[in-house]
Amino acid sequence: MHRDRPAAPGYLANLMARLFHEVSGEGLAPLGIRPEQFPVLVELWFGPGASQASLVDSLELDAAGVDALVGSLAADGLVEAVPAETTAPLVLTAKGSGARDAAIAAARRANQTAAAALSEDELVAFIAMMNRVIDALKAAKS
Repeated sequence: MHRDRPAAPGYLANLMARLFHEVSGEGLAPLGIRPEQFPVLVELWFGPGASQASLVDSLELDAAGVDALVGSLAADGLVEAVPAETTAPLVLTAKGSGARDAAIAAARRANQTAAAALSEDELVAFIAMMNRVIDALKAAKS
């Protein structure tokens, strides 16, 4: 552990998220995918018929955030043109569909690297604690 690293949960969560993005991004970039786009693509790869409206719930983002991500996917040629109706299904392009296996491998690499730093029991506890903190922060927003 870096001895000068602040012990603030927000700082550490932000740093960990950035590092996850960097590690997964090494494998995603050659595919034309940015780390922030990956969760949307997962929804489209494994949940055919996903729409912007359904992504708001499944990704726990606001509509403007989903709209920006979907717009970037369309601009990058990963999904077809964004439908005017937010409930219309989003359609992957050949590029978007074809990147699935390599993109998942890139994300797995980041997750496996993180998981390898913990025992199995520590990982289970860590995930449970992260979910508790996420729930507390979501409740504080309301």
